[in-house]
Amino acid sequence: ALQAFSATVDRYPHGNKVADALLKAGKSLVALGQKQQAISTYEELVRRFPDSAAALAGERLLADLRR
Repeated sequence: ALQAFSATVDRYPHGNKVADALLKAGKSLVALGQKQQAISTYEELVRRFPDSAAALAGERLLADLRR
């Protein structure tokens, strides 16, 4: 799943599904125990798509990871 989300981001960097793909990639990274990569992914999500619903969810998940 992580490969599919990453491929979406790479292939369609300005596509309408990129924010959701970044959010799901972050969740996948957490599930794989790759906390630092998940944090970086959520930070990218919030930076690139600050007004999206995915970014709002990403901010919450990011805060949980930083605790």
